[in-house]
Amino acid sequence: MKNELTTPQLTPAVQTLVESIRTEIETGKERAYLAMEREKRLTYWNIGKHIKEHLLQNEGREDYGKYVISQLAQDLNLSRAILYESVKCYEEYPRIVHSNEQLTWSHIRILLSLPEKQARQRLENKIIAEKLSVLELKKLVKSDKSVPLATSKPTLKIERGEPYIYRLKKILNKNMIDLGFRFYIQNPFADAKQESIICTEKIDKNYSFIPAGTEAVPHYTYKAYVVEVIDGDTLWVNIDLGFNSWTVQKLRLKGINTKAIETKEGQNAKEYMESRLKGCKFIAIKTYWRDKFTRYLADIFYKKSENNFMSLVQNGKHLNQELLDRELAVKY
Repeated sequence: MKNELTTPQLTPAVQTLVESIRTEIETGKERAYLAMEREKRLTYWNIGKHIKEHLLQNEGREDYGKYVISQLAQDLNLSRAILYESVKCYEEYPRIVHSNEQLTWSHIRILLSLPEKQARQRLENKIIAEKLSVLELKKLVKSDKSVPLATSKPTLKIERGEPYIYRLKKILNKNMIDLGFRFYIQNPFADAKQESIICTEKIDKNYSFIPAGTEAVPHYTYKAYVVEVIDGDTLWVNIDLGFNSWTVQKLRLKGINTKAIETKEGQNAKEYMESRLKGCKFIAIKTYWRDKFTRYLADIFYKKSENNFMSLVQNGKHLNQELLDRELAVKY
């Protein structure tokens, strides 16, 4: 009969050695994970720092931030969400280098989704004190009723403009009035300074002029007439530029995005816009820079029963925000 091989029984000393090595391996994995997360945290914080500093150097350029983020996402093959989170991380955690190692980049991403700073701070302390994993934090945020979530409807920041304000420019040695949309007329105001801002007032068929300083011109505000609604966030309008000048332009509603017109949601958004603007004698538009499709971005203000343009500018309903409020559009 052949002798059967048997596994020798581990002595207590060897068993202790096995457990020690197993613990060391697990501890090493944890250290490696935390080191990787610490580097990710610092890397994305630095990315946010570079972007924020660049944007601060280009303040005043409307929608420039969106352009930069989109360009970076394309060139670096990173999601726009990650880039926005990086900027927010830099803004919310100015001393991240000195933060507790337990607070990883994955923890921070969850915390940044919370709108209230106090709630974030309370959870940060809990993560550090109880060494919560990312999964545990997710469950806690989901189950804790005291943690306010970002469920409120988004709002657009708007400043209602003033119509009949223009910039004076010198083009080919001629003093011109910039009417917007790349339209210019020769300056009829002989005593106006070059490269300044003017306010105008029309009395009967004549225009009077008031200097308005040399600051950068506010975004232009015009009276306009709806020609055609294309979809839930785009329309053609006929715009009164002043000085007996007109232009027809395709405008894109600023700050929002609706579904494609081929979808049921997109059709609903278009129908809502048409129902709001139908019957309006005119609308007020405040224009901004053009988007990548060369459409000018605009805030649209309307009121069906309004006959006074200045009153409409100040008190008209903001169509962009209404589409958001009715969940026919998302903030963009």
